[in-house]
Amino acid sequence: MCPQDPIQELRDGQFESACRTPHEARVTVVPGIHQAGGYFDIQWWTNGDYKYHYREKGLEFRFGREADNVDTSNPVRHFHPPSDLSNHLPSCIEGELPPELVTIAVGTTWFAAVKDSEPGRLNDQNNLP
Repeated sequence: MCPQDPIQELRDGQFESACRTPHEARVTVVPGIHQAGGYFDIQWWTNGDYKYHYREKGLEFRFGREADNVDTSNPVRHFHPPSDLSNHLPSCIEGELPPELVTIAVGTTWFAAVKDSEPGRLNDQNNLP
């Protein structure tokens, strides 16, 4: 059992928040790149880090931002390609963007790959979003 956060006063009354645990959004998309459909698991952290992990049968990739990479040889904003998820390539999604714009950029790269049935299109976009 976790401790409760204090009651917060809001404009329309009180709000009592629940225990804080990591959360993830799952977004199902149809069609997929090679299959009938797939899904994204999406996570954002308060420091601006994020993960957009796409999966469908036989294919997965990930766009991410990890501030901890600043002291490593891996880029902070990176792409894990379908051919090698352990690889950290520089991401075509550049700059410090809010969640809405990163989501549009990831969707743009995904749609280009769907349209051409070509995962190689995932990280080759320019001027995103």
